[in-house]
Amino acid sequence: MRGRHARRCTPGIQRTAIGRQGKRMIRNWLRWTRQIGKVEGISYLLLLGVAMPLKYLADWPYAVKVVGLAHGILFIAYWGVAAEAARRNQLPRKEFWRVAVASLIPFGPWWVDGKLLEWERSITPTDSQTNDAASLGNPSPPESTGTP
Repeated sequence: MRGRHARRCTPGIQRTAIGRQGKRMIRNWLRWTRQIGKVEGISYLLLLGVAMPLKYLADWPYAVKVVGLAHGILFIAYWGVAAEAARRNQLPRKEFWRVAVASLIPFGPWWVDGKLLEWERSITPTDSQTNDAASLGNPSPPESTGTP
């Protein structure tokens, strides 16, 4: 299959088909997913551990409004960034659903962060691979034989 449909149906990442720019973009999407996940996890813990007790024990519901709004925005951003990475076939569907479920569990984003870091490292080339790819991508000009 060719075209857009074939790209969507490709499970995961075909490592041989990604250039240096593509790997950089993948690292950026995964890095965004990981960083937003950490902040979203903190907001979730603040909501459950600080704002909810303040609402029910200290009769101060304003804390839930503020922290809940921040958490809601971060939750949507976390899902959005992970969905965009999955849509671009930069995050396998299994990893996307792992991110989605972990966002509902306290301390889940930190567990997923470790898995995403492993995934990011598995697709990031080492220095020797980068040098080999650079030399293959930019072949040296053919040597002249002395004849015009």
